[in-house]
Amino acid sequence: AAGAGDGWSGVEQGLSFLESMAEVNAMPDVITFNNLIAACAQAAGSGDGARARDQAFRLLETMRKVGLTPDEGTCNTLIATCAKAAAAGDREGVEYGLRVLGMMKRSGLLPDAAMHHALLGECVKVAEEAGDDPDLRGWGGVEWMSRALSLVEAQHLELEDSSAELHTRLVGLCASLVSRLVSQSIREDR
Repeated sequence: AAGAGDGWSGVEQGLSFLESMAEVNAMPDVITFNNLIAACAQAAGSGDGARARDQAFRLLETMRKVGLTPDEGTCNTLIATCAKAAAAGDREGVEYGLRVLGMMKRSGLLPDAAMHHALLGECVKVAEEAGDDPDLRGWGGVEWMSRALSLVEAQHLELEDSSAELHTRLVGLCASLVSRLVSQSIREDR
């Protein structure tokens, strides 16, 4: 990727390259955008999580505006960006990653197993920390985990042992929350 490994400066280099292409009327292709999004993934992993995620999705929109269709490489690189952003503390990274899984499902694309695993791991981390977020403590948390599980399961991937373990943990967290909420409701009704 253009400037990959250089953190945010790599993204800036890539964006400058894209601008120079426009100045000479050179049309970027899917590979160009995938490389730019890969630079965002690198930046997300080096501490610029939310900023890099936002830029990656702006690149996706630009890509679409110029008439290019995202491919599996685009989507997998977006998932990598989201997972790295989430790992760096950007909770919205997981939500954006789930959106990419939904986009892939609608387009008939399959995520790379490693990217899928990374995003699933971040979903589990968010679910485990749900008690800290009022939006995820109640039935909203059940809805969020159920949606995450349905998108993960919709990919019909043969899960490796470590991904299967993460999936099982997420199912267990969801079931535990449902059980806790039902018990609480019963106690309140007495």
